[in-house]
Amino acid sequence: MRPQPKPRKRSARLARRAMTMLAALQENDLSREDLIAEVESQVGEGAYGKSPADSFENDKKFLQELGFTLTYAKR
Repeated sequence: MRPQPKPRKRSARLARRAMTMLAALQENDLSREDLIAEVESQVGEGAYGKSPADSFENDKKFLQELGFTLTYAKR
């Protein structure tokens, strides 16, 4: 049996958050918390759902899989 693909809505949300995070990183030196706040202000409140830290890590892994190197302030 083949694994089912993730729903498109979730994938689109992940891509939008990740690209917004990437854009914010290029413009500013932000901490993880600042990045989460910036993405939520651009994408919408609650963009990271119930677990912002876990969703942030998923976004980071997604961008790394695409070949981006992420550097952010660890404050």
